[in-house]
Amino acid sequence: MTAGLAPIYACIDDTDMPGTRGTNRLAIAIVRSLIGHWRCRSITKHPHLRHADIPYTHGNNSCCMIFEPGPGQQAEELIAILRREMLADFIEGSDPGLCVTSAVPREVMDWAERSRREVLTMEEARAIAARHGIHLEGLGGTNQGIIGALAGLGSAATGQPGQYLMLDQRELDFGGLLQPEALADLGITRFVDAHSDEVLAPAPLEVPKKLRPTMRGGAPLVYVERQPPGAYRLVRRD
Repeated sequence: MTAGLAPIYACIDDTDMPGTRGTNRLAIAIVRSLIGHWRCRSITKHPHLRHADIPYTHGNNSCCMIFEPGPGQQAEELIAILRREMLADFIEGSDPGLCVTSAVPREVMDWAERSRREVLTMEEARAIAARHGIHLEGLGGTNQGIIGALAGLGSAATGQPGQYLMLDQRELDFGGLLQPEALADLGITRFVDAHSDEVLAPAPLEVPKKLRPTMRGGAPLVYVERQPPGAYRLVRRD
């Protein structure tokens, strides 16, 4: 990141319908299309409350992209790109929301925490965004996605909870036996016992499906189970 330029947080939510590509895939496709133009530090997905009064397609997660602007790059330019890409891939019946800012206030972080235990409203989301000059807009349907878009942005800023989908513009859709050196190259150096929370020394890691590091403290870690001899197995833990 260029010295003096704050990262830009961009979060999207409610962009899919059953049987279609998910919001995760849309975020990854957008970042992939911007490689060489905009640098993306990470994509993370963030959980919100599952409740009968909240419409969602799969697990009620939003996706946050953190961009590192270069000289002359402004949030307004990025907003225009994201809006264009989301509208170009709009899925009928979805209710997408977009939230973008380079400064995340405490009230938005609190909103993220509330989104994991309360049914929230679009009216309050808009009021919070307006108070802090945060770009928040709906891009179709009921625009319900603005609630999760604002909340996911707050979760990414606090550094948890979340799960990484991309790190340093590299996709994590791979598995198999991964060596500690390969994980360290992605910035993953924290290995934690999934049952005891003990911090473990790095060792080869068996990834059954996709590498999905957990976001804790704004950095990736992997929860693992010990696998003799001298290896671990990745465990999903929210």
